[in-house]
Amino acid sequence: MAHDPHIHDLPSPVDLPRDAHSARHPLQWTAVTIAVATVALLVTNPGALSDWIGERDPTPIQLKASELADHWTALMDQAGMTAPRQKLHALWKQGQAKRFGNEASTATP
Repeated sequence: MAHDPHIHDLPSPVDLPRDAHSARHPLQWTAVTIAVATVALLVTNPGALSDWIGERDPTPIQLKASELADHWTALMDQAGMTAPRQKLHALWKQGQAKRFGNEASTATP
């Protein structure tokens, strides 16, 4: 009769041998993932950057950053990179209007 392995027969994760991949810097995967996500969001949703910068108190640095963000948004619009997000946003707004109707205009603050 074959021996059925049980959870207590398996080695603990802390006892597993290290391979070449896990010997790298422990934050490398995290840093690469954050960098890729940042670039993807800057390319596909530049309006969020413009909106965030626009919410800051006006200073010379904020004004320059706002100009750069607006230029970046226009560049991504021209390249067609924002079209999928704009389409999804339009569909969301259509669905929201169907679901809620004119409730937003009759709500009291």
